[in-house]
Amino acid sequence: MTILIQLSDYSWTVQALHLACSMARSQHETVTLLRLMRVRHISYLGSAFGRTPITDQEMGELLSYQDTAEDYGVELELEQMQCLNCIDAIAEAASILSATAVFARVPSSMIPFWHDLMEARLQYRLWRAGRSLYTLQPNPSTDQVAGIHVKASQDALARTI
Repeated sequence: MTILIQLSDYSWTVQALHLACSMARSQHETVTLLRLMRVRHISYLGSAFGRTPITDQEMGELLSYQDTAEDYGVELELEQMQCLNCIDAIAEAASILSATAVFARVPSSMIPFWHDLMEARLQYRLWRAGRSLYTLQPNPSTDQVAGIHVKASQDALARTI
């Protein structure tokens, strides 16, 4: 079993990694980082046109993530996936990797309710498969994560459906 973390900006990913490593250590699981490569056209999926090489900056960040996981005594893996839609890709990767928990950052949107709708969609897909979604909610004044936001638990969702 694994705990899946969607790679995002460095500070968000580090904070998610600390929380995931703590969970993984207590549950004897691995942590898998998911690097999504968005493609411009559906025909690029699975082709060389859809591959984005890892940059030097990303490589440095990955080495830092590896050091953090080693400090926790947790195995860290990297998976890369081409996608058209990040939300669907995260849910699909969680299924393929049999993830028990997913740390994801749903992109913001100019449409006020769109972010909440996409987050709810991802949370529902994961809940249907028996997985938990964790999102980190930043403190707007410091841009640091104030805490972990746990989406409705499976029991709470079962009572509402």
